[in-house]
Amino acid sequence: MRGLLFLTGLLAVPAFAETSQIVGVYADAGGCARLAGEAAATDMVFILTPTTVERYESICRITSIDLEDDVPVAIDVKCAGEGESWVTGYLIAPMLDADGYVLSPVDFPESVHELRRCK
Repeated sequence: MRGLLFLTGLLAVPAFAETSQIVGVYADAGGCARLAGEAAATDMVFILTPTTVERYESICRITSIDLEDDVPVAIDVKCAGEGESWVTGYLIAPMLDADGYVLSPVDFPESVHELRRCK
């Protein structure tokens, strides 16, 4: 239920394998810059891989993916960074107009991050 509102109007997932695993690496502008080895221009970094969600100073291992009709709606993660560890989750949805995902923290769904394949 938590992902139903989030997925309204979205189409099929172009970047999801038949095994329901994330295929490829997706990032926001800060994440793409980090992946390209560029100097950090922002601390707003999101990088989504098949096994992790990376932020500016933390990395989260994906522990489960919730699906509705083979479309991802939420991911649960175990995170570590800055000497701390925690468990949290993200709402996830495929982007309608691009090969990518929209990602929002479950505890702050107003914070929406568009993740695309880096060029």
